[in-house]
Amino acid sequence: MQSWTIDPILNPWFLAIAGGILAAVLLLRPQFGLLTHLRRWTLVGLRAGVILIAVLLMLRPGCVTTIEQPQNALLVMLLDVSRSMELPVGSDETTRWQKLKQILAENADKLAALEEQRIELKVYGFDNQLSAMANEQGVIVLPENPAGVESDYGSCLDDATRAARNQRVIGVILHGDGQTNVLDPRVEITQATNQLAQTQTPLYTIPYGRPADSGQFADIAVTNMPDNYTGFVKNRQTFTATVSARGFTNRTIPIQLIITGPDGKAKVVDSKQVTFTGPDQKANVSLGFEPDKAGQYRVLVKAEPQSEEISPRNNALPAFLTVFDGGLKVLYVTGNIGAEQRFIRQAIGSSAEIKIDPIVVPVRDRINWEDSPRDFSDKFSDPSYDVIILADIDATALYRKGVQEKNFKAIEKAVLSGKGLLMTGGYHSFGPGSYAMTPLEDLLPVLMESTERQSFDAPLRKELHIEKPIILRPVGQHFLNSISNEGQQDIWKKLPPLSGANRFLKIKDSAQVIIRSEDDEPMLISSQVGGRILAFAGDSTWRWWLGGYQDEHKRFWRQIILWLAFRDSLTNSNVWINLPQRRFQPRSDVQFTIGAKNPTGIAIEGAQFSVQLTTPKGDQVSLSATRADEGRQKVQVDRDLIVQPGLYRISVSGKKNGVAIGQTSAEFIVFDQDKEKSIAAADPDQLLRLSNQTKEWGGKMISPDEFGNLLDELLLHPPEMKIEIPQKWRLGDSWQDGAIVLGLFVLLLGCEWAFRKKWGMV
Repeated sequence: MQSWTIDPILNPWFLAIAGGILAAVLLLRPQFGLLTHLRRWTLVGLRAGVILIAVLLMLRPGCVTTIEQPQNALLVMLLDVSRSMELPVGSDETTRWQKLKQILAENADKLAALEEQRIELKVYGFDNQLSAMANEQGVIVLPENPAGVESDYGSCLDDATRAARNQRVIGVILHGDGQTNVLDPRVEITQATNQLAQTQTPLYTIPYGRPADSGQFADIAVTNMPDNYTGFVKNRQTFTATVSARGFTNRTIPIQLIITGPDGKAKVVDSKQVTFTGPDQKANVSLGFEPDKAGQYRVLVKAEPQSEEISPRNNALPAFLTVFDGGLKVLYVTGNIGAEQRFIRQAIGSSAEIKIDPIVVPVRDRINWEDSPRDFSDKFSDPSYDVIILADIDATALYRKGVQEKNFKAIEKAVLSGKGLLMTGGYHSFGPGSYAMTPLEDLLPVLMESTERQSFDAPLRKELHIEKPIILRPVGQHFLNSISNEGQQDIWKKLPPLSGANRFLKIKDSAQVIIRSEDDEPMLISSQVGGRILAFAGDSTWRWWLGGYQDEHKRFWRQIILWLAFRDSLTNSNVWINLPQRRFQPRSDVQFTIGAKNPTGIAIEGAQFSVQLTTPKGDQVSLSATRADEGRQKVQVDRDLIVQPGLYRISVSGKKNGVAIGQTSAEFIVFDQDKEKSIAAADPDQLLRLSNQTKEWGGKMISPDEFGNLLDELLLHPPEMKIEIPQKWRLGDSWQDGAIVLGLFVLLLGCEWAFRKKWGMV
């Protein structure tokens, strides 16, 4: 099929005028000499040829020819390679992985025959990420055993769809057990299947394993308990874990709290009998313990194994408790006597181990301090305070260059010596509070400009403040965002939104974002310059308290104080270890920081450290430390050392100028309670829901034994795969066109000139 086109180089009116002018050239006649009729028409013909070429060049005619060519189809196949595929597929000893390998081997010839029907097969293995698998004439090259640590069906299905975006996909085949175990998937599974439905691509799901209601599985699991606790001597510490029981209707299960003290002796300190009345039920179990001395404790919440369980590996969950002798002292400085400061003081001050001293510099008194700011330098210099909080107080209340600089100089010195600093949000915090160009500018983890100033009587600057409800979400796992014993993502979604917050325009490269808003605005940012520093953009967490989340509110603010005071995982030794996480899977990344401080909390510069790791077998391995920043060194443990499940000990000793300055140790545990094997049941219902989203275009769920029939359908009825490819030609687009046109143009002009010369016209 062909169609002709023109592509004028000028506006049609200009072309018409130009064509008229060129046509008028034909009317010009020689002013001397006599020409015969033949000679006159010869010259006119040559001129007409030149004009025609010029008009063609201005119109640029073209031709589009459409041809049909066959195109390959694409069939995508996804294989679940997570460790849940090692669980039984049915009542016998055959695993899901063995069944999958058997099905693929039985249909290798049909997979190879797809190529004959111009159907390209792409095979991917997936756990929490996608990886291509080799296909050698229908034989899929599979690992001996699946090793994926968690399965993320939605994200991997979306990745596979995106990888085939520019190809004609005739179907996606998904082999797996249907259990998604990733806590925070990048792409929700329904979103991924919606993409397939929009492109009219059928999804064929093939389930492996039986569902929980088949009566086959019985299992008890202890989950959802933080891995790190901090407390004080003779203060009762409560440990809450979730115990789930499947297949134990009307059964009573003993739950124990086992504590291993600093002396290495383990004992049961509390227990409860929990009765499960349903076939698949969960219960939150709280157990308590009151330490009588400071030190490091190991914690284990354990459900007694039952004979019906397939595997008791998930019946116990370990954690760690650090117990301190004394309490903490906080200096709370605010310029706004409002709900937020009252509820924060109530949350922090209600704890017996934390004492809070308030200083209020109300805005209504600013006429008295604008020229002569108040002097609290003696308070800021008091070594008994562990943490300083600045809450919605304008910098001019405490600081004026050349007039009153002692306050911020004292804060700066305190933080550099190891004290914690927190600034919370407000109309006169951070940049809007004129903290740029003050000594605190170098300490805070946010970048500020002097132009961000919010005047007291001026309208609110909307570019500096977020004026809408703000839902917070944690970024990764951190001591500060673990505020509940239930799933962290879930509890943050349930909290009432903040009414507004400061907008951090820029943050420093050395800062770490711990909490963001749902709009990806940074809300809680940390850094360390000697002591630990936090910038919190919000000022309305009191809404959590009034919304029924008093415990989460208290825990959030108490953990902030403990973290700022280095009480989250440190000992009372001069040498300290900061190990943020205490539970790991085999071959995990283990990172921690070490340092030393004198009795007043000032970092000991120039200290040298010896670091050793003791494995569960008793082997000792020396680790190297690298300088991170002032007073801190970072240690990265090789993954190959974190293989064997069990208890690991980090031992650190410090010296300066050859003199010992202290030693300390910390423990962590590696355990094989992987999420993939903690749920023995498959979830074929989820796979059925996914395939039904593409049912209109042929999507369906089939049994593994029907996989061969599905391939037969595709081989017997291959899709029509022809594509129309347009081939375009336009005058002048190629150098050959240009050469031909130029040659004709020169030839015609040359002939006209030659004839005119020959006939005596020039």
